[in-house]
Amino acid sequence: MKVKSKNSAFLPAIALLAALFFSGQVLGQNQSAKAEGIKVNPQEMKKGSFAMIPGLTEEQKTKIKDLKYERNKDQQMLKAQLAEKKAHLRTLTLADSPDRKAIDKTIDEISALNGTMMKHSVDMKFNMKSIFTPEQYKVWEMHRQQAKHMKSQGNRHQNMKGSGNKMHSQKKNQFNGNNHRPA
Repeated sequence: MKVKSKNSAFLPAIALLAALFFSGQVLGQNQSAKAEGIKVNPQEMKKGSFAMIPGLTEEQKTKIKDLKYERNKDQQMLKAQLAEKKAHLRTLTLADSPDRKAIDKTIDEISALNGTMMKHSVDMKFNMKSIFTPEQYKVWEMHRQQAKHMKSQGNRHQNMKGSGNKMHSQKKNQFNGNNHRPA
């Protein structure tokens, strides 16, 4: 006879609460959009495209595509440089005799790259504001905030799921007579 762990009993309840919370978030955003006279289709908001923005002209679509292409190209280059600097930092810190000046210099370079990426995000926001009408910008901003929220919820879920699996395997090993910690 299998015994269910305490964590598995809570999973359906957590999933239900998450679903209720998410539906409340979407409902709240749709209500605030309606209050401002903006029509938002929830199915279009899930697409992750600009289909949810009312009245986009072909010129706006072209400007947005060009802007997104340039930003993505720049961000990919910055992310690659950032990954390279982080790997270099790990190498420096793992050395038998770490060079503090080199480590500090690499940390400063990482900070500069992070700052540049943040500035690019702000530039993107200003550029989008110049392309959209005020109503379109409000819808885009709501969609952007929802995407951020969903991403943070996904990260939180992944963190919880990962730690739960580790705890589960530790308990399993404990009951199987394996007292060592899994790698």
